Amino acid sequence: MQILPFKAVYPNFDYITSAASFFATVKEEYDEYYKSGFFLGKEEKAIYIYQIEHTGIRRTGLIASIHIEDYLKQQLKRHEDTIAAKEQRQIQLLLKRKAAVKPVMLTHPVVPEIDEFLQSFTLEHPVFFEVPIPEKDEIHRFWVVEAADDIAAITKLFEEKVPCTYIADGHHRSAALATLYHKLKDRLPGTFDHLLCAIFPASQINIWDYNRVLDDLNGISATRFMAELSAIADIKFRGEAFKPTRMHQMSMSINREWYEVSWKPELIEAYRNTGVILDTQLLNEKVLGDILGISDVRNEAGITYIEGPQGLEGIRRKLVHSPNGVAFCLYPVPFEAFVKMAESDQIMPPKSTWFEPRLVNGIIAHDFHHEM
Repeated sequence: MQILPFKAVYPNFDYITSAASFFATVKEEYDEYYKSGFFLGKEEKAIYIYQIEHTGIRRTGLIASIHIEDYLKQQLKRHEDTIAAKEQRQIQLLLKRKAAVKPVMLTHPVVPEIDEFLQSFTLEHPVFFEVPIPEKDEIHRFWVVEAADDIAAITKLFEEKVPCTYIADGHHRSAALATLYHKLKDRLPGTFDHLLCAIFPASQINIWDYNRVLDDLNGISATRFMAELSAIADIKFRGEAFKPTRMHQMSMSINREWYEVSWKPELIEAYRNTGVILDTQLLNEKVLGDILGISDVRNEAGITYIEGPQGLEGIRRKLVHSPNGVAFCLYPVPFEAFVKMAESDQIMPPKSTWFEPRLVNGIIAHDFHHEM
């Protein structure tokens, strides 16, 4: 696939006294920040090496532009459906800002030659700018790749070694830009035709589990719930809190006791012809749907989603405030399963994955006016 240099816009830290406040508000207030001088623009088109350091772990990738036609040709493969209201909100923000303030995060299988380029470049060149974010215990670093031979080298590697990438985060932003491109390409040519992307190889991302806590059992008794669950899963008392160690196994807390829940083989077999079998799918359909009668998990107010990095402690905190609640901890979706689903056009249930690193609004932007 083709990655392209672009004219970057980045924060002017001479004016920023609180990074946390700036990054928290820039999504909505970018236009005012830009007009007031809170951003600097680089006149030369470039590609950027981007490194996020968090608790001593460094993850390194690229920031580049990708033509929206590549998205439309499905070279950026998706795994989520978009929600119309969220897509509309992204369209509204793009029209207001005329800028992308947060890259879409893409990933791809490891390519040793790309890893070698990133490593050698960061060792041989100074950091262009870096942003400490103490509240998150993070440092974000950027190196600018602007020499013609360096740009040619990295773009050639992607053309030859990376036939497609996979969207880890940013489905709504991608869909919104594609909509504006279709609607306005004749009236405003060149304005909404490039997608700002952060591209990390699989070795530099982590797919965490995404867990659920239900406020209650939706009107049925714990005894009935356990009886109906036992018809589709093997349940073992475990005493202490734990996280599952394989796919098709969950840990569950109910009445402040912890259990190991493993789907029965006949249930897995019944789903065999549906493609990749995700535990989120089985949980949504067989437990939340069939047993508890929750038909729309995406909009169910009684479900709280707890991302994996919060650990078991995050689940315990929620259960303290939901004494009648039940918690489900799921095993993280393996990268290979994530890729297989995207390749086969399967759509994951909502809140199936939590990707790291997490990107920050406004730390680098693509202002369409600045590009022209």
